[in-house]
Amino acid sequence: MVDRPEPGPYRAYLDVLEQWLDLVGVFGLTDRERRAVAGFGAWVAAWREAPVPDGFALEEELTWGRLLELAADGVPVGADDGPNNPHQLHNALHQWLLARMPRYPADRAPSGVRELQRLSDRFGPGGNKLLRFTRAAVELDVPLGIHKASLVFRPDRVEGEWTEPPDVTEGEAGRLTGLTVLLDRCGTWFPELEFRCDRVLLAGTWTLQVEARPSAGAERFTLARMRLALGVFRTLFDGSYDFSYVPTAEVADLPEAFREPGWAEVFRALVDYRLAYDDAELFETLETLPLGTAIGMLCTDERIRAEVLAASAEGPEGALARLDAAWRRLAGTEDPAAWIAGHNLVQQLALLVAARFPDAAVAAFAAPQAAGWADVLGAALLPRADVRGAVVRAFARRPGGDGPLLRRAPWLVVSEANAADVARRLAAQPRAYRRCKQFLAHRYAEVLAEAGLLSGLVQDLEVVPYGDGPRREELLAEAVATAGGRIRRDIRTRPGMETA
Repeated sequence: MVDRPEPGPYRAYLDVLEQWLDLVGVFGLTDRERRAVAGFGAWVAAWREAPVPDGFALEEELTWGRLLELAADGVPVGADDGPNNPHQLHNALHQWLLARMPRYPADRAPSGVRELQRLSDRFGPGGNKLLRFTRAAVELDVPLGIHKASLVFRPDRVEGEWTEPPDVTEGEAGRLTGLTVLLDRCGTWFPELEFRCDRVLLAGTWTLQVEARPSAGAERFTLARMRLALGVFRTLFDGSYDFSYVPTAEVADLPEAFREPGWAEVFRALVDYRLAYDDAELFETLETLPLGTAIGMLCTDERIRAEVLAASAEGPEGALARLDAAWRRLAGTEDPAAWIAGHNLVQQLALLVAARFPDAAVAAFAAPQAAGWADVLGAALLPRADVRGAVVRAFARRPGGDGPLLRRAPWLVVSEANAADVARRLAAQPRAYRRCKQFLAHRYAEVLAEAGLLSGLVQDLEVVPYGDGPRREELLAEAVATAGGRIRRDIRTRPGMETA
């Protein structure tokens, strides 16, 4: 349909979607899911009466969960917040049904498998990632954005795929070039492992097939090396958001760009950072976080590459000085394009400091007279579970100075005992502290309701999370109905539509 958007193939495409909807009914749906399927059928009928769309692009905000909600609520095709082409429905059906597939209960798996599952269930939508567990293999879901993928762990290898969007041409597959180069270098940077990858065209879609094996002399993986392989793959994949449709000519210099020996320390630090990453309490949009764009930035921006490598070589003081200088330049930048480039550099230097020099990062973030870039550094630092204790202790010595933690990691300082007091403090700052307000609503809705604070907090939010448990969700649903016009999401992406 992308290459030949003609009426005949388009009608056949709609026929397939309609048959798929007929098949969905055998899965034992809830009442709300049945209403959603009826809504999907109405969309297909509307598309039959309309011309072939001009494009079949997916929209990141239209997740499968969001489309299920829109269809169940009767939102029609053509509405401002509705779908605008059938490929969006196609993708939603695919991901929804994959999410409904029975999975091996992770809590019943052996400790090593549970550890791999825990690492996989970070930096992405929350939920059980254990797709398959047999004597011969463990398969873990890897939520890579629009398209589903997985990594398969066998005694002697770990293998998986990275799939580009269907309309990416060979000349636009620069991301695959970048990943290929980095995997080749990872064989040097991580001598415990050997890597192999092949770029192939599967059903019209450019795909990178990847594999890791224990280094020569070891026939089987230890858990430690398997964990490291997962860390390497997830660091490369997680850092490749916003790296699609890059012309291969723009990354032709990469084989030489990562030859400097200092890159080994940078990438080992990034992998250690990813292995320590923990967003179990508060899921954020991944492409807004420094790690989410790190690989794309390092592969496509020569200036960022040079600054990150130099900052790593200069040690913690030099790295913080480079971060400060980049922030000062950003403050004086007026051109929008230059500002975006400067902000990207600040983010990547903050990530380098948090990954490579975590002790220095903690001291800088918690300093009594914090620099202007401290919040950016906090966004990179606070996901590190291994330094949070030090951060909390540092802020405990600053009475009334918990604002940075409320902004970035509210679960570290908010409890049932102080939830109402925190909500009162934040009520004086509308449109600010969004994460903290969402966390309060999700975790302490009943405390806020008893204090008469829940309605006002919901009024201040455009996106209201689902409640943590039936009673909290009941209170939130009432407040949302009164406020009207609110988008519902969870603190971590909801695994499916569970309410009738």
